[in-house]
Amino acid sequence: MSALLGTRARAVVLVLVLPALGQGSEPFRLVVGYSRSAVQDVYVEDGKRVVKAMIGGYLAAAEARLQAELITFEDNAQLKEAVTHKRVDLVGAASNQIVDMARGGAIEPAMVTEMSGGVYDDAVLLVKKDAGIVNLGDLRGKRLMTLEGAAMGHHYLWLETWALREEHGVVGSLFGSVREGRTSSQVILACFFASADACLVPRGGFDLARELNPQIAERLRILGNSAGLIGAIVAFRSDYDPVARAHLIQLMAHLEEDTRGKQILNLFRRTRLVLFKPGYLVGIAELVAEHDRLLNVTGQVYQSPKGSPR
Repeated sequence: MSALLGTRARAVVLVLVLPALGQGSEPFRLVVGYSRSAVQDVYVEDGKRVVKAMIGGYLAAAEARLQAELITFEDNAQLKEAVTHKRVDLVGAASNQIVDMARGGAIEPAMVTEMSGGVYDDAVLLVKKDAGIVNLGDLRGKRLMTLEGAAMGHHYLWLETWALREEHGVVGSLFGSVREGRTSSQVILACFFASADACLVPRGGFDLARELNPQIAERLRILGNSAGLIGAIVAFRSDYDPVARAHLIQLMAHLEEDTRGKQILNLFRRTRLVLFKPGYLVGIAELVAEHDRLLNVTGQVYQSPKGSPR
């Protein structure tokens, strides 16, 4: 279940020769595959620039001797292929992508991102209160606004599963148009000012927007919401060096205790990384399975907002 969004995979190489991870003279090599849908409410170009600048300083402060390469994937199929062919060692991706890639045992989840409200990252579909929209079918042919990268992630998957369950077809056939915005506030305001008929955003983004602008809560309402879906997950390639893996997990578990690490977390609006528990995947695994089943039963074909087939 791979959603394609463009065909590019950009690489930024960071070479860090620092004193003390493991034994021997050669540094450990780490290739990180980062999905643009891992944390959607951050403009991807800003995220790449900041992480590139900060990660070296953070690892240096932690005295990790590492040669690291960061690859940003905008395409589910390319990310999955890179994992399958062992071209990446560590993956940061949306939970549905992790479920898909873990099916063959190629990766093992290690950490999950935590927000102020916990590890779950649920979605809301918003509409105007005075628009006369009472159910999902009322949005047929209407304008949907989502975040950049959403089409590869678990929020879009939830919306499409809801649409398929109610026999409205895939998102691309239900809505007349699907546009993308850089931030939750931009997407929500499009609905607020009626340049979109509905918007799909993280619940946290909606909560923040209505706290800052009470008029948003007065004019918009939640038509539907997901529940119990885990957010971004960090996973290692199954056969990655166990010594390096253990050391990196230790660094990630204390990321919020370091100034640079805290800056990285703040950029992505996360409070810390916590150890993965199998129970975290229950909700998203069930959603992925239902989505796959409904696609097979209906014979529907996914189309991303940019027209690329899954």
